[in-house]
Amino acid sequence: MRWQDYLILFMLIGGYFLYQKLKTGKFVKKQTSRRIPKLSKKEETALQSLQDKGYQLQDKRPEILLKINLDGKEKTVDHRSGFTVKKDGKSYLVKMKKENTSPLSSKSLRQELLLDHLLFQPAKIMLYNQEKKSFQELDFSVGEGHPFEKIWLKVALIVLIIIGVVFLVGLFFEGVLL
Repeated sequence: MRWQDYLILFMLIGGYFLYQKLKTGKFVKKQTSRRIPKLSKKEETALQSLQDKGYQLQDKRPEILLKINLDGKEKTVDHRSGFTVKKDGKSYLVKMKKENTSPLSSKSLRQELLLDHLLFQPAKIMLYNQEKKSFQELDFSVGEGHPFEKIWLKVALIVLIIIGVVFLVGLFFEGVLL
């Protein structure tokens, strides 16, 4: 390979990683002069329980800056939530469970949890029950597509692989690939 090929390959790989960083929103952190609130005693208890299980504290008060544009007027809103922990390369958002209700019974709580899931994109949301001193894991999944879509996707992938193999074999017998 020529040096230009390596340069193009390096630029493609670098572009991919840059795209992934920008897509997750974790590339540029907002510089804030405000003090980040400390964890409450209940949250400290939950964090200690998680640390005993092998989790590590990642962020005390994860924050995302939201810009809302309404009729040409821009408003900036900070959205903060619970704290995040990390284990086995996965990030989990920890929130305190409110009262004795199920997270599925309260519409406002469901909306808050869904917003947190969409903004912070954790592997799961862990709800800490203070009375039982236990955690509930919550995960959202959007409805699956039709089963035939998966079959057609697999068939298309197999056909593309076969075409690629035939193309490479043809190049090999023509003497181009040696």
